[in-house]
Amino acid sequence: MKNNVQKNHSKVLSIILAGIMAVSTAAVMNVSAAQLPQETVSAAASVAPDIEDTETIVGLGETMSISYMSRSAAAFTNYTVKSTNPLSVKAWRYGSTVKFTGVNPGTANIVVKEKNTGAKDSVFVTVKDPVNPKLAKSSITMWVGNTNSVSYMSNSADLFRFYKITSSNSKVVAAARYGSVVRLTAKSAGTATVTVTACDGAKTSMKVTVKSPIVKPSIVIDSEEIAVGEAAQVSYMGKSAASFADYTVTSSNENIAKAVRYGSVVRYMGVGTGTANISVKERYSGATDSFTVTVRKAAAPKFNETEVVLEPNSEPVRISYMGASADKFSYYIVSSSNTNVAAATRYGSTVELTPVAEGEATITVTSVSGDSATLKVTVTNSTSKNNTPENNSENETSETSTPENTTAELEIKPNM
Repeated sequence: MKNNVQKNHSKVLSIILAGIMAVSTAAVMNVSAAQLPQETVSAAASVAPDIEDTETIVGLGETMSISYMSRSAAAFTNYTVKSTNPLSVKAWRYGSTVKFTGVNPGTANIVVKEKNTGAKDSVFVTVKDPVNPKLAKSSITMWVGNTNSVSYMSNSADLFRFYKITSSNSKVVAAARYGSVVRLTAKSAGTATVTVTACDGAKTSMKVTVKSPIVKPSIVIDSEEIAVGEAAQVSYMGKSAASFADYTVTSSNENIAKAVRYGSVVRYMGVGTGTANISVKERYSGATDSFTVTVRKAAAPKFNETEVVLEPNSEPVRISYMGASADKFSYYIVSSSNTNVAAATRYGSTVELTPVAEGEATITVTSVSGDSATLKVTVTNSTSKNNTPENNSENETSETSTPENTTAELEIKPNM
């Protein structure tokens, strides 16, 4: 009996103590909550997600990030990320951002939700399949230190970020996306392949050859004088082995002098009287050299005689055609209308006439400017004519039959 009373008493005391402890704990907890700093209470509070964009575009195969946390310090694990169309857009939470990848062309809403309050925000995503890139050139040659740009976008209006530019050897040529073009910078001699890859994996490439060193044009003259109609040439390459196609030739006035590149030389021709500047430019470096051409009209040729009579097989005769002109002999071209009768050759400032057989021929001297002069040449055997039977029968001792008169004679008829 005593033992039962003691057990009941102990049980009552235990219940009383437990009640006291529960009340005390509740009081302590209430006091602690009331005394917590305001900053701690705010940090523990739920923060609604805040996505910085309402809609965006992602390329097929492209992965993007977008913030949903603003400046909140809430735990990232309080938020869930879900795509309404995971077949088109795959999305997941990555710290304070949402990451998403375009899987198939289409659209989806990406929803970010706070677990405790259910607060949410979303972004509408469109997945676009980019147009296949297309480089404007399949190969290109550059010089060390130069830059060049090649289009890869064609007529596409895709976002530039859909495309990635790479160089197989950045020590030879550096390549970067610059809007709708690939910007190339030649670093050192060699070759490299530059590739443009779209986010969906489609790609195109071109071969880049870098040459070194740049060879500047070097013209051996500073000035030159030519006649209208005359053609001449001058070297611009020196001992360089550079490609001729890397140089361009221009004239400052094509109405006075025309000029073209012909292999390792510049060919130029006088068109009208005056002065023009002929320039040769290396297209990569821009290095230029030039010379001045003065063009004047060649003096018209002029014979002092109109007709010359020669005997066959007699010694050649020289006739002046230059007059008082001091022009270059090369300004003039000499021709014979009948070389079987008389041959004509320019011999300095004279025309050398060589009789061949009886007959007539016209000798023409033409200047490069287009003016000309003519000379009639008659080749005849005067000795045979004077020794006809009629002459011998009438007077066998005629002076025309004496040996002194049988030599070749030159008859010159002056201009009237």
